[in-house]
Amino acid sequence: MKIVLVFLALIVSLSSSSFATAMQSGEKGAKQLLNNFINPNIDHLKLTKTLHPNKIDYKAFFIEKSWEKAMKVYEETLWTKDLVIEAKEGQTEILLWAATPAELKAGTGNTKAFPGGYREITDQIKGEPTIYRFKFVKPGETSGSTYDGLVYINGHWVIFPKPWKALNAK
Repeated sequence: MKIVLVFLALIVSLSSSSFATAMQSGEKGAKQLLNNFINPNIDHLKLTKTLHPNKIDYKAFFIEKSWEKAMKVYEETLWTKDLVIEAKEGQTEILLWAATPAELKAGTGNTKAFPGGYREITDQIKGEPTIYRFKFVKPGETSGSTYDGLVYINGHWVIFPKPWKALNAK
């Protein structure tokens, strides 16, 4: 119990950038990060803000002609409304899917787990970052709280949820 409390205190005390950077990349790192969102005693708003991309992240994820628009839309809509990622009561398990832009474009791998909007914008994503979609579920269930656009970029985790909406906004 004491170790858990010390760990929770450590998480709460970490600044937003240092917490997201403390996690490793890849599926193991994504699961490590997302396990924190299952904890009902965590400040979910503060934890979500650790995933807020900065200008360099936008430039690294989106191609030259798209990053400014995406940043403008996300910053004016999503991040000003205090996006909160959290598991609901009883959702103690995580379902996780990963896909690259090439897989999303071709419809291969785990792409059936991703919203179709990703196919529309794969040409506006720079390189081949692995994009994660995740769902918090109750044990034995498949429906739950779903999120997408989690990416490990520039040495830390960020989230670009539903990027096709940001890129297609007027």
